Amino acid sequence: MTEWNIPTVQLFGGSYPTGIATHSGLVYFTEQDGNKVGQLDPSTGLFTEWIVPTSQAHGLSDVVVSDDVVYSVYFTETEANKIGGLVPSTGVFTEWVIPTSSSDTEELALSGGLIYFAEGQGNKIGRLNPSTGEFTEWTIPTMD
Repeated sequence: MTEWNIPTVQLFGGSYPTGIATHSGLVYFTEQDGNKVGQLDPSTGLFTEWIVPTSQAHGLSDVVVSDDVVYSVYFTETEANKIGGLVPSTGVFTEWVIPTSSSDTEELALSGGLIYFAEGQGNKIGRLNPSTGEFTEWTIPTMD
């Protein structure tokens, strides 16, 4: 087993990594308390971290990575009610505001170039087309 120390150190000693995904030999993760998206190259032990444009005290969660969509790293911004996209090669972010306010989005899935997500407080399933920025939401018929 190999362990790596994430470079970001916060008040309580860490960045609180949450979501994790792999792509092309690299490991991507969200830093919930660090307000960053991180990348680890396990072959070299080198980290790269990008600060998310929208400041959040404790809001990043899930992450997915794909090369068949406009941005290769997508993540949830729970406190900001957004889905974020990052192009690691350029460090450019795009953020999309979820139509339902305070939706508490934490889970992501990719399919056919579209991003699907669950809205815990919104009681909905959502879909984002990152190419157009268009959202579609479906209300779940049962509460909680």
